[in-house]
Amino acid sequence: MRSSRIILGGLALIVFQGIDLSFSDGAAAQHLVTKDAPVPVLIEVLGKHDPDRGYRNHRRAADLLGERQAREAVPVLIRNLDSLDEDVIRECAIALGKIGHPSAAPALIRGLESDFRKAKNPHVIGDAIIALGKIGLKATEARGAIRPVLKRYEREGTREQARWAKRALGYWGE
Repeated sequence: MRSSRIILGGLALIVFQGIDLSFSDGAAAQHLVTKDAPVPVLIEVLGKHDPDRGYRNHRRAADLLGERQAREAVPVLIRNLDSLDEDVIRECAIALGKIGHPSAAPALIRGLESDFRKAKNPHVIGDAIIALGKIGLKATEARGAIRPVLKRYEREGTREQARWAKRALGYWGE
């Protein structure tokens, strides 16, 4: 039987003629979170959790999706704002800020008003605040919903939260 060898993200695959070796269950895709991984693979990795591998690949996938400003990843990034791993939440918030799509603003606002306040890592709130500022910079139509949240953090948040809110509002020249 004829075969070909393919190197993909440092993982060697043997492709046999007539046999489909696609990543239908996502398990092999967990290994493909490299700088060169295609956006659909990164979305697949972020969409599935492998308890044996932890969240390292999720964090990396979110980071790469943000760097590429992959608008098609916004829904999976929003879903991962509910992750059990605070670093995944941070990376998803950062990625959503880089992408700047207004559909992410309600999820970030909801998080700031409830779930993110329970986070042990204060940067979860900070990254969400900064992401909202960046979304408002790119999507001016989202500013009406974002501004009151940032103003409240500027007035009532901790000193660090107030600094983040002031920085986020500064993106808009306020």
